[in-house]
Amino acid sequence: MKIAILYICTGSYRVFFDGFHASSEEHFLPGHDKTYFVFTDAPLDREYPGVVTVHQDNLGWPGNTLDRFTVFTKVRDQLADFDHVFFFNANCQFVDPIGEEMLAGPGEILVVRHPGHHERAAAEFPYERSPRSRAYIPAGEGRHYVAGGVNGGPRDTYLAFIETMRQAVEADKKAGVMALWHDESHLNRYILDHPHKMLDPGYCFPEGWSLPFSRKILIRDKAKFGGALAMRKTRRWRAPEDAIVIELLGRLGNQMFQYATARAAALRSGGKVVLDTRTLEKMGHPYELGHFNIDARVGGPKELCPPRERKYKRLAWRTLAKLDRRFIRETRNLFDPRVLRAKSGSEFRGYWQSERYFSDADAQIREDLTVVTPPSPQNLEMRARIEACLSVSVHVRRGDYLTSEATRGIYAVCGKDYYAKAAQSILDAVEGTPTFFVFSDDPEWAEANLELPGDKVVVAINGPEVPYEDLRLMAACKHNIIANSTFSWWGAWLNPSPDKIVIGPKAWYLDPGLSNEFITPDSWRTIENT
Repeated sequence: MKIAILYICTGSYRVFFDGFHASSEEHFLPGHDKTYFVFTDAPLDREYPGVVTVHQDNLGWPGNTLDRFTVFTKVRDQLADFDHVFFFNANCQFVDPIGEEMLAGPGEILVVRHPGHHERAAAEFPYERSPRSRAYIPAGEGRHYVAGGVNGGPRDTYLAFIETMRQAVEADKKAGVMALWHDESHLNRYILDHPHKMLDPGYCFPEGWSLPFSRKILIRDKAKFGGALAMRKTRRWRAPEDAIVIELLGRLGNQMFQYATARAAALRSGGKVVLDTRTLEKMGHPYELGHFNIDARVGGPKELCPPRERKYKRLAWRTLAKLDRRFIRETRNLFDPRVLRAKSGSEFRGYWQSERYFSDADAQIREDLTVVTPPSPQNLEMRARIEACLSVSVHVRRGDYLTSEATRGIYAVCGKDYYAKAAQSILDAVEGTPTFFVFSDDPEWAEANLELPGDKVVVAINGPEVPYEDLRLMAACKHNIIANSTFSWWGAWLNPSPDKIVIGPKAWYLDPGLSNEFITPDSWRTIENT
């Protein structure tokens, strides 16, 4: 059987090829005829059996990954002579014999489950969530998340795969969008629609990790070779001069505050918004802004400060950035007027929970934070009910405020008395009897315990993986009762009605020293909740 192996090693990545080739010859499909198509921008160190070198300019990051399918088309005609075709990342090394389990069946693509996500629930996978991208995966779809660094298949199937992936990437470029995890995002979209054979993470085993799988293909640790940034020749650790960089922290409500603050600053300074999503991944939080009409891109390493694991370089960068006022870190919950004066080339780090940071761009922020992901039929039906009556959204947040070690004892949980007083306040202010639409992370408690002066509808049609659905419904209500939660804050703020009544709690935290006096807009009412 004739096997073609596609391998890209431009720039510093040539250092991996010797180990890759030797280990492949020893362990990968022994006894079969293997040819290596090596795409490189400089000669290899020596002659290697079975190697065909193909000149390829170093496209930098993310070009070397995002455009790899276009690169592969250079040898499309040569691949017609082979039975199976495989692609391996440059830092792959075979460490155990691998036989015909790597051969996908007719019409199948071979993929490998991602070692960093094999234990996560599907709702937590970092799929591309923007419907503007060809890599878009709607919430509720997708069962596995696969790695982009190892794949293959029978020749005709793999050639068709290359072309489909190339076309998807090019379509995104024409649309002015880039998938969150580049080629990997497109690969995960592809396997939703096409037959595939999936191997366990032992076939993509990061060096130094402990996983419950046998090591078959080791992913060499780039830190031992200077680190990914150094290998990519990334030296410009500063925000681009035409952009505001914002570090995303927390879940949806927090990400919306951060985006809105950066977007308004970018509009004032004539720049663009660049998102730093690295902390989200580190903390296990999904990127959730892909469901909105935002105008931003996820930054690459040339646009972002050094990562946290390079603490000394990160400290040096931040120190220098502070000296020329390019790095603005939030000071607890105090309003920071420096944000209003920020120029392009700045980086923000904080939660920025006040509309004062973006009130001058009110109309644009509302347009940007419009949900563009189409609603499900159930949500369409619920919205029709909301719009047909005197609707009031009621948000009840309990969950982590009561059970999480990180938040228990910090937040002032809103109880039954708070909601009863808030509902009565709205009843006294409107003509007619409202219907209260209750949104909660504990719908059973809300159903059993909330007594409200009107019809009560507990909205329990959406799970935590689609928070934008509840947000859109809350914003459609005529009036809003919020919890001490940024999530329902945004549900109320995005309510476009000029006559809306919004009621929120006076205390967000049990400790008065943590209070944020700027979080509640002047037009909203507050009620005691402690």
